[in-house]
Order: sequence, then C-alpha cells, then structure tokens
Amino acid sequence: MRKSKLCFIGAGFHATTNIFPSAVEAGAEILAISTRSMERSKAALQRFGSTGTAYDDYKVMLQNEDCEGVVVVAQPHDQASLVLDCIKAGKHVYVDKPLGWNASEAAQIANAAEQAGVVLMVGFMKRYAPVYMKLKELITNGTLGTVRSFQTKFAVDSTPFAKMKKIS
Repeated sequence: MRKSKLCFIGAGFHATTNIFPSAVEAGAEILAISTRSMERSKAALQRFGSTGTAYDDYKVMLQNEDCEGVVVVAQPHDQASLVLDCIKAGKHVYVDKPLGWNASEAAQIANAAEQAGVVLMVGFMKRYAPVYMKLKELITNGTLGTVRSFQTKFAVDSTPFAKMKKIS
C-alpha cells in the first residue's frame, strides 16, 4: 500500500495526541509541519519519527512542499483562512471542526474547494466514519443480537491523560 504524503499545519495538544498518531498508524508520511514556532515544528517532526521539513510559515510550506494533502488542526478562529490558503494552493485539505463560524462561511469554503477541484474533508471525530455508522446500524436493527460488549482500537497518545506518579 502506498503512503499518503501529508503536510500539517498545527501541532498543539489535539494534533499531537490524536491527529498525528492516527496519521502515523494509517501509514501516512509526514512531509512537513508548520507551526508559529520553528522549534515546535521540529519537535513535532522528531516526536513522530519524520525526517520532513519544519516551517514557521505555512504559506512557505504550501509553496515548497509537494504533498498530496494538508491536515489543518489549528485554533478555530484561524482555520477558515488557513483552509482557504491551502485550497488556493491547490491542496486537498482535511480540517478539524469547525470548518467555519457559521453556515455562510462554511459554504464559502466548500464552494472554493469545489471550484478548485480539491477534496475538502471536515473531521467530526468518529460520528460519520462508515465503520461506526455500520456498527450502529447492526446494533440498532438487532443483526448482532444483544450486544453485551465490544472493543475498538484508537490510535491516540494517551500519555497526557494518564496520571504519572513520581517515584522517589
């Protein structure tokens, strides 16, 4: 299976505990990361085993990198403009919710993606993932019988959620 070559904008808490581990688990290649800090971008690349390029200016990254898509996981108030810049650069985009602050802004971004011929995907956690929708259907219609338990695997870094005890 071929690896997807991705660039990332953002390396905050959610990105580093959920999005990056999921991309790595899925076999994606991290070509570049851009944050507001070169040191933070370099640290994220190292943490996730990438030999890609660190940036502190996402517009330079969009110009320099030949990635198949850009993953945008930034502050909600920044995301709309970041996504529009990615679309203008001709990049496919995955953006964590929200896409926009209102329906009009979201529609403007969706229209820009359609006109540019790029794929735009908004992450709604796992709510609309086909496997979860199918599982819900199977449970609801009784196909599985009475469900007593099930197990799933999530590719996230749980370290920030675990309490660490200091050993003296």
